[in-house]
Amino acid sequence: IAVQYLLEIFNDSSPRYTIKRKLEIYTELIEEDETNQQIVLLALPNVSELLYAKRRVKLLSDNLDEDTISRIRFATTDKIKQMGVAGEIWEEV
Repeated sequence: IAVQYLLEIFNDSSPRYTIKRKLEIYTELIEEDETNQQIVLLALPNVSELLYAKRRVKLLSDNLDEDTISRIRFATTDKIKQMGVAGEIWEEV
């Protein structure tokens, strides 16, 4: 079974409520994935948004196990520009 990656890149103009809603959607997606083959990669425009997203996912995933939570990963858009999407840049909660 192949792993499926979903990449969402948020820009500077993305309002917090949009990020919050997307985080809820992706947390539900990972939770409902019975194959455990989906990984969500979220690129945030800056470090403060990255920290916000990590805290929000932690709150949303209180009832999920570590393996499930580890399938949501975070990076800043600057790191992607420097090292590429395939670089060792992705952080877990």
